[in-house]
Amino acid sequence: MSIVITVTSGHLGRAAVEAVLDRSTDPAEVIAGARDLAKIIDHAARGVHTAVIDYDDPTTITPVNMFVLV
Repeated sequence: MSIVITVTSGHLGRAAVEAVLDRSTDPAEVIAGARDLAKIIDHAARGVHTAVIDYDDPTTITPVNMFVLV
């Protein structure tokens, strides 16, 4: 199972990544998304997968079957 967290370059997204990893989740199961990968390089250094996710560019989320915003 993969856990996708968006907007991980911001405070809330970073906190979400930390919360998931603090629960002993395998970093390889986490996908951190942001518009600019350079801003989330620290997530990649911890073994978290990173991906460009831009709500203004639907092609960045096309492989997703369901996307839920809370």
